[in-house]
Amino acid sequence: MPLPRTALDRYLRLEATGFWREAPGAQPREVIVSFGRTTLLLSDLEERPLAHWALAGTQAIGSRDGATIFATGPETGETLAIRDRDMIEAIAAVSRAAERARPRAAPPRPRPVLGPLLALAALVMLVLYGPGLIRDQARRMVPPELAEEIGEHMLIGLMEQGGELCAAPEGHRALGRIAERLAPAPGPRIAVLDLGDAPAAALPGDLLLIGRGTIAEAPSPEVIAGWIALAAGRAPLDTLMRRAGLFGDLAFVVTGRLGEAALGRAAAEALRPPAPEEVAAAMRRLQDAGIDPLPFGVAAGGIDSAALPPPGAGAEPLLDAGGWAAVKGICG
Repeated sequence: MPLPRTALDRYLRLEATGFWREAPGAQPREVIVSFGRTTLLLSDLEERPLAHWALAGTQAIGSRDGATIFATGPETGETLAIRDRDMIEAIAAVSRAAERARPRAAPPRPRPVLGPLLALAALVMLVLYGPGLIRDQARRMVPPELAEEIGEHMLIGLMEQGGELCAAPEGHRALGRIAERLAPAPGPRIAVLDLGDAPAAALPGDLLLIGRGTIAEAPSPEVIAGWIALAAGRAPLDTLMRRAGLFGDLAFVVTGRLGEAALGRAAAEALRPPAPEEVAAAMRRLQDAGIDPLPFGVAAGGIDSAALPPPGAGAEPLLDAGGWAAVKGICG
């Protein structure tokens, strides 16, 4: 997007030391805390991952000796003590954003273009001009910042269904390099988690999801690039407004609010299997970016592997061996 993203971007790649207590009574262990968009990654001093916490569930529960104590819930007994003020501020900022996106409250709303007193006029519009006008108006009411918060709200819902995030920072940096070949900076945000049978998905706010199974099964970076291209070609805001239904769109135009049911339906549809035309469009996008589309075509079922030509000599790899190993190890 040409516009700046949320204020949280200034915290990305922030690191600090902390003391992690894995369970009540356990000896505190010094760790490196790495801040991501949706997780905190805890690593030992040799940068081996130990644990990761969903930022949406991380809460300050007290202070001790100048450090703020964080936990992911009262029942876990796992705590993290941090003294670094920048890291504490970053976690607090994300906690406030997550609180606004929790199911008990609708995502923050823009200033409505139609007030409640004009609801009757909106209904007349629906009758006279049909659902397309209302849906278009609803889409125009979603600025980039609100789209990002809606997408993160939907991501939290998927995580609550068991979709644990993979948070290895080197793997995410390597995925970012793949995405940069497909789109100019800043490019999409990418999260890796268990999506069940879905290989990839797109959520509002330029948030692309890659299934951990997709990462595990991919034979080459070109296949991952194809799934990123396919997800980036979807229109998740259109899906959301379609799933809200005519009266859901109308309610959003009038009140600036989306119902939880519509968000849930849109998240479920985001996991739909890829259509053949989506695979073909993703292959064209790979070709336009100078990436071999054939490995992805085979992986997605769009090409018979027997029809593949022999690999070209001297082709520049999409990632070096270290970058590809980081992607393959992103989920530990």
